[in-house]
Amino acid sequence: MCPLNIKPDVARDILRNCAFRQCQRDDVIIRQGELGDSFYIILDGKVSVYINTEAVLDDPDDEATTTGGEEAAQAAVNATAAQPEQSRGPVSVSSLKRKASKGGTSAAVAAATAEKKELDRTKYGNFIVNFGAGKSFGELALINKDCVRNASIIADEPTLLIEVNRDLYNRSLRSVQEAELRERFEFVSRCNVFDSWPSKYRRQAAMSLRKENFGFDATIVRQGEPLDGLQFIVSGQAKVVVNIPMHPGQYPLLGLREFHFGSDEQPPTGS
Repeated sequence: MCPLNIKPDVARDILRNCAFRQCQRDDVIIRQGELGDSFYIILDGKVSVYINTEAVLDDPDDEATTTGGEEAAQAAVNATAAQPEQSRGPVSVSSLKRKASKGGTSAAVAAATAEKKELDRTKYGNFIVNFGAGKSFGELALINKDCVRNASIIADEPTLLIEVNRDLYNRSLRSVQEAELRERFEFVSRCNVFDSWPSKYRRQAAMSLRKENFGFDATIVRQGEPLDGLQFIVSGQAKVVVNIPMHPGQYPLLGLREFHFGSDEQPPTGS
């Protein structure tokens, strides 16, 4: 599978012209407020996204994001170059790792493992999400020229990145990702969940959306696991099944009674 589900010739162009960047834990890869000029793909490791919401400006043209249709979506795309970077879908990274290893990155890892003072992440704002191998970030700052980053990205562990500069991004990835960004804005403009949200938060919601496909009988969310976001069904159907006996443990403050069943009894479920 080609990186980012793109054409093979585009993938070869990226491989030939990209750079590799090795980061250690607490390295600040992207700093909110700085100009952005690179797009990143994670080969190994994990990063976290932080946003200082006090530094996020209101939309100077609020009506551009409240009107529906293609014109509003395009206006939102043009206005969001300074918005938080969004993770992309899975990529195939095995060949890219081999290419990176030929460049001596293992030696760079060993040289950079010296102890350093732990980074105070609170000054970078609120934790939003973390991304692992196969994800990417930083593309939004490349859609428009001379725009700033509106999120900070910090390495959680030794992390190997592919770095794509603006010129390479513009000829290889921009058209595809710009179309996907427009699709996200159109969804937010149509979904009444976001109708009462201020424009800057609607833009951030569009930035955080990512499309995922689930096959028949696949589990989308599992009861008891930590909540990490909302799911919107764009097409298809999903069945909701509830294990009621788990509720007392999940919601102890509600004072729900415990369920006890004999050997021949089955716990109730709801759907």
